[in-house]
Amino acid sequence: MPDAPSWARILGQHLEPLGLSIDLHAVAEHLEGATGADVREVVRRAILEHGSSFT
Repeated sequence: MPDAPSWARILGQHLEPLGLSIDLHAVAEHLEGATGADVREVVRRAILEHGSSFT
């Protein structure tokens, strides 16, 4: 299972192309128990739901 620094790296990989200023480590602290696939899905759903506000 990933740890907080790993979750932050995974988030960065998926969010970097969006050019957002997000504290990845703060978000990662709330992902305890999540797999890499879980993190990817959280990002995907956030983009689908709030995509227009990200750009």
